[in-house]
Amino acid sequence: MDIVGAMLKYMEVKDKRILVKNIQISDYELTVVVVKILSWLKLEHKRSIWISQGKRNRFKPLEIDMRYPWCANLYKLVENESLFQDCFLIKNSKFGFWIQYLKKTGEKQEKKLIKIIIRKSVHNLQKALHFVDVLQQVLKYTKSCNLPVCWE
Repeated sequence: MDIVGAMLKYMEVKDKRILVKNIQISDYELTVVVVKILSWLKLEHKRSIWISQGKRNRFKPLEIDMRYPWCANLYKLVENESLFQDCFLIKNSKFGFWIQYLKKTGEKQEKKLIKIIIRKSVHNLQKALHFVDVLQQVLKYTKSCNLPVCWE
């Protein structure tokens, strides 16, 4: 069962064992987190429709503020529960999809997003390779001038 199916099943039967294996969390706390995630996913789906219609829009991560209990509980779920770890990531106070999850879905919009991410990754790789080239040239110059090299 995928993460969305598992969350919907949990909302239907209220059995925490569907989602939680490793942490202690009340039914109320888990329900709040699941409702927040499902609401965000619904909005992301709307964004994908708007994007496919050519409207100016983009996917946005869910902002996380650890001062709120539901955010702290979401963080615990993502950190400790494999079902959430396999799909989601919290980074820089933002909650979103892992790229591996996007690759598995096969949805047209996610494929476009993957292409964008790959394009950006290739661009970043090109910049990194250029940086390495520059460092190698600096290293050669430093050696040719008999200057001390501190990064070898």
